[in-house]
Amino acid sequence: SYDVDTYDGFDSSFHRVYSGIRGRISENVTLKAGGGYLWSIDRNPDHDSLLWDVGLSHRINSRARHGIFAGQNFFTSDLFDEYTLAEYLRYEFAYSFTSRLRGDLFAQWSTHEGIEDYGGGDREIYGAGLSYFPLDYTHLRASIYDQRTHRNFTDDVQERLIIKAELDQRLWSRTSLEMFYRFEDAETFDEHLTGAEIKRHF
Repeated sequence: SYDVDTYDGFDSSFHRVYSGIRGRISENVTLKAGGGYLWSIDRNPDHDSLLWDVGLSHRINSRARHGIFAGQNFFTSDLFDEYTLAEYLRYEFAYSFTSRLRGDLFAQWSTHEGIEDYGGGDREIYGAGLSYFPLDYTHLRASIYDQRTHRNFTDDVQERLIIKAELDQRLWSRTSLEMFYRFEDAETFDEHLTGAEIKRHF
């Protein structure tokens, strides 16, 4: 794949090429691996880096699965409205209570480079979510995330809590409605955000 991201109206941009593989190594264990390259154009300073990811997913039984993943990649987030190049270690667990009710949780530890305005640092994120499918084409989801960041050259630890509720409703073939409410509790502000969009897939 080839992706382009910009955060200043294409005054500068990040470019990423990436490819991956996935395959079973046993009946219940799947291996994922990938690699690529990131470079920037008209950034000050420029950023160039190799990218890689590797992970193992294990199906515990018909209801539960978990996985562990590690690597270095370029991440963007609509939850935290930011972008970063990070080395990371991540653990995930998912459980199906019924065919229509599913839960999941994750923990991620990472070290970030200073692509944004700050000089990088260490970060940990913990999250949990619950998904419910009351109808075949209706998806309701509630999730909570706690992020703690220790930035380089300071003793401060910044903490952010995000609670999010989402609705994904298929309207008709290849068209869906997505709505969300997000509450963010940061050290210096609280934010309430709502949004809606209609997506058409061609």
